[in-house]
Amino acid sequence: MPRTYDIFARKEHPEPLMYIGSVEVEQAEQVAQASLEQFGPESEWLEMIAVPRQAAVLVFSEKEGVKA
Repeated sequence: MPRTYDIFARKEHPEPLMYIGSVEVEQAEQVAQASLEQFGPESEWLEMIAVPRQAAVLVFSEKEGVKA
């Protein structure tokens, strides 16, 4: 069963890691290749990390009926 990984990357310091998208792969070993194919070669990035979406912890979400 495929797993979704959220991808965060930066091109230089002190730029923060930013969410750039996600990839879906069958095995964790495929994340690096899939990420580079989708978001560009390693030479374009200073750092790239992948976080399994299933590992995300919801801190809060928008409440119904609340207006900003």
